[in-house]
Amino acid sequence: MRGIEGSAVTEVASRCSRPPRSAAHLLGRVAAYGAAGFGVLGGIVGLVIGLYGYPPTAWFAVLEIGVPCAVIGGALGVACGAFALGLRSVRTDDRGSGRTSDGG
Repeated sequence: MRGIEGSAVTEVASRCSRPPRSAAHLLGRVAAYGAAGFGVLGGIVGLVIGLYGYPPTAWFAVLEIGVPCAVIGGALGVACGAFALGLRSVRTDDRGSGRTSDGG
């Protein structure tokens, strides 16, 4: 496509692009998603188990199973975020090094 360099599309895209995020921001976001997802899932499982076992104390089963699941989800989220950061840094290093796939 010719003439796109100075078009309104590239101008809008350059204004809408966000600056790169920090590592702490990515880790915190992924940990929060993991904790929330696992916490909700654990709470639902706890509710089902609590209602099946003894309905008057089902709310305690929600906490008893949901909170540990949220902690595990947060830890898994941090691990996945660290893995993603590692992949991003390796990919960034490979781009800037000038190396080619043929070893030269």
